Amino acid sequence: MKEKPRTLERFSDLPDQVAHHILSFLTIRDLTRFGSTSKKCRELYLSAPSLNFKVDASSRRFMTQRAKLLNSLERYLLQRGNNPILCFRVSWVFHESERARLCDEQFRFVSWIQNAVRCNVEVIQLVFYQSHNAVLPVRKFPLPSCIWISTSLRSLVVVSSFVIIQVPSFSFSCNLYSLKLRGVIIEDENFCKWISCSCKCLEELSLENVRGEGLKKFTIESSSLQSISLLDSGFCHVNVLCQKLEDLYVNCRIYSSGTSMNISAPNLKHFRWWGNLMNHLNVGNLMRLEKVELFDLFLSPKVDDFDSLLEVLSGIRRTKVFNLDGMTMKAVFKEGSKPLPLDEISNLGIHIYGLDDDLVPAMVSLLRGMTNLNTLWITSANLPAYMRYSKVDVSGFNMGFWKSQRLAFVSQLKEVRIELANGSNEIELARYLLKHAHNLKKMVLLYPPQQSHLLKKIIGEKIVSTARLVLQKKKK
Repeated sequence: MKEKPRTLERFSDLPDQVAHHILSFLTIRDLTRFGSTSKKCRELYLSAPSLNFKVDASSRRFMTQRAKLLNSLERYLLQRGNNPILCFRVSWVFHESERARLCDEQFRFVSWIQNAVRCNVEVIQLVFYQSHNAVLPVRKFPLPSCIWISTSLRSLVVVSSFVIIQVPSFSFSCNLYSLKLRGVIIEDENFCKWISCSCKCLEELSLENVRGEGLKKFTIESSSLQSISLLDSGFCHVNVLCQKLEDLYVNCRIYSSGTSMNISAPNLKHFRWWGNLMNHLNVGNLMRLEKVELFDLFLSPKVDDFDSLLEVLSGIRRTKVFNLDGMTMKAVFKEGSKPLPLDEISNLGIHIYGLDDDLVPAMVSLLRGMTNLNTLWITSANLPAYMRYSKVDVSGFNMGFWKSQRLAFVSQLKEVRIELANGSNEIELARYLLKHAHNLKKMVLLYPPQQSHLLKKIIGEKIVSTARLVLQKKKK
C-alpha cells in the first residue's frame, strides 16, 4: 500500500520540465486522473504545456455524457488560466442529430483555439470527423482568424472535410514553420497570396485532398519553403517558385486536358511524382537533383502527355537516384524507343509485381540510357487481388537474350538486389549479371519458397568477379 505514494513522490521530485514531457503523452482523461492524486500533481496538471483532447468518441458512454465532457474541458481551460501551452491537440467526432448542438460544439472548439493562441501556443493539431451514423451533415465553419496572425504558432495541422480556410489581410505577418492541411476547403486565391506575402518563415507545406475555388490557379512563391506536398487535390494550374525548395511531392489524379504545372526550384534535391502527368509540365533545369521517384504514371491517349514526359526526363537526367514502378517503366520506355540520356544516374530502383515478358523490353530500353549505373534494386510486391487470376508470361527471356543486348552499364555495376517473384526472367537476369559484371561486389537474391528450385542455376553459375552472393528466403 505504501508503494503508490512513494512512486508519486518520486515523480513529484522530478524537474517540472521532465515531468511535463512525460505528461505530454497522456490524453486529457489520464491527465485529469493524475491531477487528482496530490497537490503537486495538480500543479503539474494545471501547468502542463501539452494538451491532448482526444476522446474515444465511438463509445456509448461518451455519447450520453457528451455535454458533461465539453463542460469539464472548458472548466479545465479556465482553471489553468494563462499558463503557456506548447502543444494543443483536439480529435473529435461529430455525432449530434440536432443543429443547435452541432453549432454549440463548433463554437466551443473555436473558443478553445482562441484560448490556446492567447496562451502562446506553438503547435496546434485539429482532427474533426463526422460519424457515419450522424443524421445531420456538419455545417462548414472557418477557423478563428487569430490562428493566422499568431506570433507564437510554429506548426499547424488541420484534418477535416468541413473546415474552411479563410486567411486574413496580407498586412499581418505569420511565424508558421509548418502547415499541413487535409480535406479542408480553400475558398479563394488569397490563400496562395497569404503564403507568398505573409509566411516568411514557412519551411514545410502539405496539402492533401483539399478542395475549393482557390485550387484552380495555385501559385506559391516563397523564399523560405523547403518542402511541398500536393496530394490528391483538385489543382488545375500550379506554379511553384521557391528558391530554397529541396523536396517536392506531387500526387496527381486529375485527368482533365487543361492542367499545367511550372516549377522553378533550382535547389530541388528530391522530386516525387505519383499519378498522371499534367498536360503542360515544366520542371526547369534541376542541377542539384539527387533523387527522383515516378510511380503510377499514366499517359492519357487523349492528350499529348509524351511531350510533358520528355520535359520531365530532360529536367531530371542529372539525378543520382531514380526509382520507378513497372507501370511507369512500361509507359515511358517502350520497346524500340530511343534511349534517353540518363547517364548520370548511379542508383536505380525498380518496383514491380514481377518481371513479366511485357516489362523486359521496357527495362532494356531504360537500362540502355544508363551507362554509369552502380546499384540496381528490383523489388517485387504482392499481386493485388484483381491481378492474381490473370495469365501473365514470366519466362520468355533467357540469359542469351540479355547477352545479345550489349548493355553498357553492366561493366560499371557494383551492387545488385533482386526479389524473385514468379517465372524465370529474374533468375536469368541474375545469371547474366553474375557472369558478365566484372566489377560486381555484391548480389542479394530474395526468393519465395516456391522459387527455391530455381536457385540451382545460380549456385552452379560461374561468377566472373569477386562478388559475394547472398541468398535470402523472403518472409511471408
